Amino acid sequence: MAIRLVRPAVGVLALVSLGAGGCTSNPPLKLQVTNWDLGLTVGGSHRVEAILSNHGKTDYRFEKGSGLYYSIGCHRSIDPPKPLESAIGAVSGVVGGVFGGVADMRPDPTDPFYCRAAPPAVITLPAGGSLPFSTFVDVPSRCVEGSAEVEVYFSALDSGRKCPGIWQGEVGHVKHRVPLRHLGEEERIAPTASPAALKCSLAMDGPNLTVKLKNPSAKPWRARTVPALELLLREEINITLYWSPLSLAEPPGPLPIDRTDLLDLPAHGELVRTVSLVDLPWSEDYSGKWPTQRLEKLPQGSYQVRMRLEVLGGKSWEFHCGVASYELGNS
Repeated sequence: MAIRLVRPAVGVLALVSLGAGGCTSNPPLKLQVTNWDLGLTVGGSHRVEAILSNHGKTDYRFEKGSGLYYSIGCHRSIDPPKPLESAIGAVSGVVGGVFGGVADMRPDPTDPFYCRAAPPAVITLPAGGSLPFSTFVDVPSRCVEGSAEVEVYFSALDSGRKCPGIWQGEVGHVKHRVPLRHLGEEERIAPTASPAALKCSLAMDGPNLTVKLKNPSAKPWRARTVPALELLLREEINITLYWSPLSLAEPPGPLPIDRTDLLDLPAHGELVRTVSLVDLPWSEDYSGKWPTQRLEKLPQGSYQVRMRLEVLGGKSWEFHCGVASYELGNS
């Protein structure tokens, strides 16, 4: 189901009512984001700040560990324009836990969660008061330029104790469309044509991959790009597992997350590059920050290798390339 985006005035998030632990289920709490101008960059980490206000007449208490959380959605190079909620995304860590009791303390049937014997540490939001919160939004490295949808909300920690007088739940949950761009300061140029005009093929020789790009037209093809390779297990052929940006300069090699690649093909020109998959850093497909691992650390199996191409300012989803096969660790 499509989700309609709403941008409230002055960045105040709409109130969402959820269940409470010992408190009202309709808390008079409001969350105001104070810096929606995040200046998001692909693969970057950006601090978002907010104020949680109590407009009621009673104090609210939350377990320590409560705070600001987020989710973010963006497009990949293979995604045509469509609602961002159906594209890739990343979220904050899981909120909550399981209370396991208190060491060296006998259970009390009248106090099963040790609420009196060992009360949890709390944060108090007084009536009429407010508290600042912040978190860092990690933008997935696979996002392409354009925009992202960021959702910020406050979550009161739920450890499972349900102690009286401590509220548990969430407020917020409104998505905002935020501009997203690459960090690099390279010259920005308009693509001369759609990437659909290019012919692309891949071929493997052991771990060495040869990429051939041809421009069959009578006009030069030039654009700022982010080439990348994907690894997909054959038995799960439509699920990308690992991803690595690739520079097609001479010699080819890893493309830093803060850089783009200038691709310049003359009329009827061809580019041929051979790179070893062993020399590339591989990231899990939807990782947020960019943790990488070497090829030999990936699970053994039969993979398909695919190539993607983000064309800055162009129709990236129109790029098509053949696939190659690779056996990892089965020789």
